[in-house]
Amino acid sequence: DFLRPRAGMPCGISLRFTLAAAPPGLELPLVIYVPSSCFSSYAQEHAEASFCISHIGDCAEVCLMDPSKLLGRSLWRLSANFSSPDSAESQSFLDVLSLKLHLGDERVLTMPLGDHAIVLRLLPSTLRLDVP
Repeated sequence: DFLRPRAGMPCGISLRFTLAAAPPGLELPLVIYVPSSCFSSYAQEHAEASFCISHIGDCAEVCLMDPSKLLGRSLWRLSANFSSPDSAESQSFLDVLSLKLHLGDERVLTMPLGDHAIVLRLLPSTLRLDVP
């Protein structure tokens, strides 16, 4: 529903990720890697932008001016090991489009992350582009 722009109102989307729970042994920060091509048509093919959550209750907000750029780029990587982001044992993947999110409806997700499980709250909202 957030991929379709509203008539006459230019808008993007904001996806706010809040770390609601994590085990004490989990190495923070939690890092969310988003394909850079979600933000720019000129981004390198395999480049990623990183968003960090440093403690429980903290959040990261991913703002997309053009939500349609998520098509083909909705698989985002989460990692608990910032120094070795490619380590398979401390990462997980989240397909944002498969969640079938609706603007304003918060979703609570329990996700595996290595030997641990984390709880994320995800809130999609409208990002108004015409507001100065």
